[in-house]
Amino acid sequence: TALRDMESTLPKEEANRRNIERIEAFNIGRRRAMDLTKRPVPPYPLSGLINAASMVTRSSTNDIKAHRRNRYLVRIRWAIWYLAQGHFSYSAIARTFNRDHATVICQSFKLIETDALFRDMVAIIRSEALRTKERQRQEVESILERIAA
Repeated sequence: TALRDMESTLPKEEANRRNIERIEAFNIGRRRAMDLTKRPVPPYPLSGLINAASMVTRSSTNDIKAHRRNRYLVRIRWAIWYLAQGHFSYSAIARTFNRDHATVICQSFKLIETDALFRDMVAIIRSEALRTKERQRQEVESILERIAA
């Protein structure tokens, strides 16, 4: 309130200038906070993870996204969710699989530490997703080169 009382005695131009400075300082702080909350660009799209898992495990993408509780399919889903965490929000992952976000926060972190087969499956799916993305990038570059020529 003391600041307001002081500003009421200031000339109008000075009060407006201080107000503008305050607003700019607020916006700078807000921009910094937004920069800190930005997620890094994911190395692969979520659909690319699902397709890679489908190719590696020879399961259809519909089976992977389905609500079946087959142990094999559940582990595939957990592997995809494990790879997607940190790159995508839990709600974005859950929407892709038509599930609740709390479902995505699962046992995959426990499994990665204790189960060697699960670790291997995660590593294979990750490498296949990265390889697929690299192939797509090369295809796009070759198309652009043909267009430019």
